[in-house]
Amino acid sequence: MTARSEAFFVQITPHSRNAAAEQFDRLGADMGFLPNDSRGLTIRINSEAEQAYAAIESLLNEFLQLEIARTAGPLSGLPPQLSAYLTAIKPKLSEIQAHILQGDVPLWEVDIEQMSDQNYPFPGLVNTLNIQKLLLLSVMDYSQRQQYDEMGSALEASWRLNQAIAQRPDLVAQISTSIVSEYQAGLLRHLNQVPSQWPVRLAQQSKQQSVIKGLAFDNWIQYRSLQKSLEEVVTRDDMANTAADNNPNHKMLRSLSYWFSPAYAFNLDNIDSVRTTQHAVQRLSDFTVCSTTQSAIEQLLATESFSGKSTDSPSAVPAVLAQRWKLLGDRALTLELTQKVLELKQQRQTLGQWPEHLADATSHACPRQKWIYERAADNTITVSLSMALIPAPAVPLRYQSSP
Repeated sequence: MTARSEAFFVQITPHSRNAAAEQFDRLGADMGFLPNDSRGLTIRINSEAEQAYAAIESLLNEFLQLEIARTAGPLSGLPPQLSAYLTAIKPKLSEIQAHILQGDVPLWEVDIEQMSDQNYPFPGLVNTLNIQKLLLLSVMDYSQRQQYDEMGSALEASWRLNQAIAQRPDLVAQISTSIVSEYQAGLLRHLNQVPSQWPVRLAQQSKQQSVIKGLAFDNWIQYRSLQKSLEEVVTRDDMANTAADNNPNHKMLRSLSYWFSPAYAFNLDNIDSVRTTQHAVQRLSDFTVCSTTQSAIEQLLATESFSGKSTDSPSAVPAVLAQRWKLLGDRALTLELTQKVLELKQQRQTLGQWPEHLADATSHACPRQKWIYERAADNTITVSLSMALIPAPAVPLRYQSSP
């Protein structure tokens, strides 16, 4: 286990928080958002901005979710409350956008030794996710106004920020990246004059199993944390023995009292749970959402002997693992659908009409399935997956163009 964990961690490049991340936290605080870095808690949060965002947050989430689930027609206009909020915060949002586009991408600390400390404050990434939602809201607004250069700049800022978060190995970061990618893909299908690099970007993302990697990272971090906990107790016990009594028999009895104590058994049980979870995570990579169902995956994971094992990680529960596996597969297909739609739109712009066929109809997220492309007499097209998933994804895997 130790050798495998070291082999995993050696693939991760550590880095310190850079100045761009610190400035991002400051700009985010002025918009009412908590900083990612706990050392930035001294940064004063703009309370009025915090209240203003809280007043529209539910509406913003609902609006974005409805729009990314759209299968046909243009995107909706912004509700008046969101439009007024966006107008009010536009100067601050523009400042953050310029910060992302013109300088280094913000990078928050990645230090394996510190991250394996049980009290390590992982970045919550709430500010980056909230700012992403606002950037994408501005994308929709610019699209409605046919301000395509501004739309492209906001999209590029959203992409760069998401790539910065994607560099983090932890599960929270990978889930955040996955959520934003789904938002981006859902909106891009219905935009005009999307920059040409987006189909390639989406193709690369749809093949990545970032959330699975995040699960693996969190599991190995838990293992290292348990290792450190055991080492600290053993070292403390040895020091106490040396200071209290040099009698070898007494030292042996005190050591045995720990090795057979409930505390040691608890740590060993947790390490065993880590081993079980790691094996389960590896098994998830062997299946796609097209080859099996979420309930079948949950039943499969239940055979990994999770029952009765104590663990501090809720991500180790079979139901949670299965749910994240399902979301990951659905999002990979969502990105792939958008990639196909954008490629078709680019060909239409070049040819002056919709192409006769998809250049590549094979689904790489579900290798045995294809994307069905149809042209209608009214000059509309539809793109859909060749099978229906059970349960159906939150974002339908179907697109129909406007006449």
